[in-house]
Amino acid sequence: MIEKRHYPRINLKAPILVKLKNGEELSVKLDNISSSGLQLVCDREAESLITPNGQWDPAELMVEIQLPGLEADQNFEAKCVVVTSRRVSVNDFCIGLRFTNFIGNSFDALGKSIVLAGEKGS
Repeated sequence: MIEKRHYPRINLKAPILVKLKNGEELSVKLDNISSSGLQLVCDREAESLITPNGQWDPAELMVEIQLPGLEADQNFEAKCVVVTSRRVSVNDFCIGLRFTNFIGNSFDALGKSIVLAGEKGS
């Protein structure tokens, strides 16, 4: 299988707050992250709200994550679009999101967190 990713994934487990375009907020779990996107894990209910009727909505979602290495009052924030969705068990889904816009200094904070995670994994 040919690897299509341009950026390595870092396995990080953290809570994510997903803000839908209708203003609703969902709490899900981060599975892994790279500088271009992330994969989250959620239940069927959250998956149906993020991808209603199995359709990927091109509208952007907002995500907020408290990444390791950031100060307690700093959150990583970015706009994203859904690029993949798959069922991994009866009630568990993995959804891939691609970042479209970083809020504030979130890109730099993500880089710092990825470097720290890489150092711990070495």
